[in-house]
Amino acid sequence: ERIMVKVKFRVDSDGRVSSFEIAESGGSEFDQEVLRVVKRMPRWEPAFQNGINVPVSFMIPVTFMGVE
Repeated sequence: ERIMVKVKFRVDSDGRVSSFEIAESGGSEFDQEVLRVVKRMPRWEPAFQNGINVPVSFMIPVTFMGVE
């Protein structure tokens, strides 16, 4: 069985990750685990547009495999 959780977050102009939101739920326990892990991500390289760093939103899928 596969369970997928999609998490949306923002990478600010300084590379910090923030504004975490579950876009597609896999159930409360799975959602909480995804949020726990993504909140520990290090800074990202910020987006660059017209010579300046800009904030950008990302959405990533997390798939749990072999759930019993």
